[in-house]
Amino acid sequence: MLIRASSHSIFVTNGRPVRVRRACWEDVGKVRDFVAGMSMRSQVMRFFTALPNPSERTVRAMVTVDERRDALVALHGREVVGHAMSFYGPSGDVELAVAVTDAWQGLGLGTHLVRCLVRKAAARGATTVVMDAHGENRQVIAMIRKLWPEARMRVDSGSLVITAQVRDCRFPGDEEAEVAGS
Repeated sequence: MLIRASSHSIFVTNGRPVRVRRACWEDVGKVRDFVAGMSMRSQVMRFFTALPNPSERTVRAMVTVDERRDALVALHGREVVGHAMSFYGPSGDVELAVAVTDAWQGLGLGTHLVRCLVRKAAARGATTVVMDAHGENRQVIAMIRKLWPEARMRVDSGSLVITAQVRDCRFPGDEEAEVAGS
């Protein structure tokens, strides 16, 4: 089933434009190139292993959107520079995963993708966010500490399992929006 959603554009901190939209089957090749083009370190930080030649199964999972999964791509022109996905569990939880290609890391794109998925999850009634992070992924750990200061982090089988309440998330700019809306 092909599900299309509207896209939106943002400018990351370096001033370059990025279009964010829901992933679709036509993105399989672009997402494969995105994953294969990431440095080995970035692949390991996201997938916990190197994926120089991502499998068809992995790439299809990354673009599958259905009643329990959502996926977003961030495009600069026709190139995928970021990807995020979510999986909804049966008890009000949502698991998130995000990756940004090396040249686009540290520009706010990953935070924006997480924001999009958390807002969708909140609209669907999710209460808890869960993320697995590589223990050495300092960028993700710093982002989580900034967005969810109350998040719980525990080590499980070598990875960091992060659990936070959707309602506790604090995205940059949310305070200004609340004040303007009062």
